[in-house]
Amino acid sequence: MTPFEAAGYTKEDKFEIIGNSNSHGFEIGEIVVLDVDEGDGVPAFIREGGTTDYDWWWVELKDIRKLEDTNGIEKDNSNIIIPCPE
Repeated sequence: MTPFEAAGYTKEDKFEIIGNSNSHGFEIGEIVVLDVDEGDGVPAFIREGGTTDYDWWWVELKDIRKLEDTNGIEKDNSNIIIPCPE
């Protein structure tokens, strides 16, 4: 099992770039998907909808955040109101 798999990630998952320690080609906030996982903890990702010809970069696992996906729609909890106790 690779570090990518041990983190609970799959090839079908989408990720957001949240750091740039090794992701020279990606901007923070870009959405990426796995391209190659060689088992070293620094898999190669491509931009969502990109091609492997020129659009891939190695990214450390600490620099990505898995996007929650519900039927193809990213889960957005920004408008949830939590009542305060009185």
